[in-house]
Amino acid sequence: SAVNRRRFADLDFSAVADFELTRKLVDAAAAHGVAAKTGPILSSDHFYQPRPEVFDLSRKLGLLGVEMEAAALFGVAAEHGVKAATILTVVDIIGKEENVHPDDREASLREMAAIALDAAIAG
Repeated sequence: SAVNRRRFADLDFSAVADFELTRKLVDAAAAHGVAAKTGPILSSDHFYQPRPEVFDLSRKLGLLGVEMEAAALFGVAAEHGVKAATILTVVDIIGKEENVHPDDREASLREMAAIALDAAIAG
């Protein structure tokens, strides 16, 4: 993410989620009957990547998804000494003609919000 390069003197900062917060999200997901996946994601400054070969490389590296804010969020948290985590839901599937139906997307986002709130309450 160019955001973290600017924040950290043009160095590549490995911005990651806090394990404790991530564990709470995974536990809350399990309580909702959701088998959460954890792993690396691509935080891109271009959500709709202008270089499609990046997606092939992402798959090769085992990345689970693409989003735009997590790396910056983790960088800000590190800079200020606070914990951060992220929870994501699938809204589009790269390379598929049929993407997630809007009703399924809405239900998934609603469930994601409930999981995040339960994890926050668990404190």
